[in-house]
Amino acid sequence: MSFINQQSVSFLRWSALAVGVWWGWTRHHSLTRFVKDRAEEQHEAHHKLLVEEAKIAYEAQYNREQAALASKAGVPAIDSNSLYFDAEKWSNWATAQNDAEEAAAKAKAAAKK
Repeated sequence: MSFINQQSVSFLRWSALAVGVWWGWTRHHSLTRFVKDRAEEQHEAHHKLLVEEAKIAYEAQYNREQAALASKAGVPAIDSNSLYFDAEKWSNWATAQNDAEEAAAKAKAAAKK
């Protein structure tokens, strides 16, 4: 004698199938979301790394240009940790550079008007 009838067994089988399909769909959705988010994070991290490298390269190039300009003006070194650093010469040169840049900016603004 069967304690569970055929309709109950059929209902339980279909319910198990439905739960399995639902679980599989949610699992697939969460995994694809995880992969997408991780790829996005890696892309952002790579972008930040490239920006940081570009900033460092720009600063190095700017420092080389400033050092070349300073050496032409007779300033032996612009690095304050250098043994050849002369604060007075560097200060006079930096002030002259700043004044020249301001004058160029004013002339450019006047030319636009």
